[in-house]
Amino acid sequence: MSNRILKSQIVQAVESQMKLNEPEGVNLNFQRLVAERYTEQEAKEMIGSILLEEMYFVLEGSRSDTSAVYYRYRFFINTFQQV
Repeated sequence: MSNRILKSQIVQAVESQMKLNEPEGVNLNFQRLVAERYTEQEAKEMIGSILLEEMYFVLEGSRSDTSAVYYRYRFFINTFQQV
């Protein structure tokens, strides 16, 4: 699978999360990133990078408790780029 296809799929996953606002705060952080002058695409890719990292650790097996992964992902979404 090419990086372009993977990136497209991750952005689609982020867009789905945004429609549901799940995890809570994903839309707020998207808006904040756009307000910080990132493009909408860049903001989605930044959020997607967090999602992809969490997915990697689940698939690798080092994070088997998916509920813990969800809360960790939600924490990262809510604190992403807040410095």
